[in-house]
Amino acid sequence: VLVANQGWFLVKPGEKLTLSAFLRADAGEVVAQIVANEASGSMQRRAVKVGTDWQRHQFTFVPHQPFLFVAIGPDLEESKREAATLWVDAIQLERGEQATDYAPRQPMESFMETDAPGNTFTDVKQGANFTIRAFNNSSSAQSLQGKFELTDFFDQSVFAKQINLKVPAQSSASARIG
Repeated sequence: VLVANQGWFLVKPGEKLTLSAFLRADAGEVVAQIVANEASGSMQRRAVKVGTDWQRHQFTFVPHQPFLFVAIGPDLEESKREAATLWVDAIQLERGEQATDYAPRQPMESFMETDAPGNTFTDVKQGANFTIRAFNNSSSAQSLQGKFELTDFFDQSVFAKQINLKVPAQSSASARIG
């Protein structure tokens, strides 16, 4: 399974591009693929060895077609493993031969996570717990506001909560829900 962007990037054929990301695995020596896939079906890739500490990996390539998508994920066959967990963060595609410092797309970014493997809850007695995490890349404190709503298989609301998370400047914050 690869993490990929949705849609196509419009690029200039012949111009060097660099795809980079921070990667971490559940064990040492997990092989990951960093991939640029052109609309024609042509694929360029780089295999990298990922360990248990976060490390930035990069792949410079020259596209031959004007449309492509990028993807990153574990290569179980090359890793000689039946399963692996690969965490991917701070993906960046940019012009040039070298990755520059990561810069978030938006001043405030957030995501939800769970402790449950595969985000699948199988023990009703244990309940479902979520954590919302946010990072504020701006120079002033920000507030993340929204509604967290959990629905069942039939899209019926089973839990709802308003979220208001204050995030200091150049910092992160999190809140537990559940």
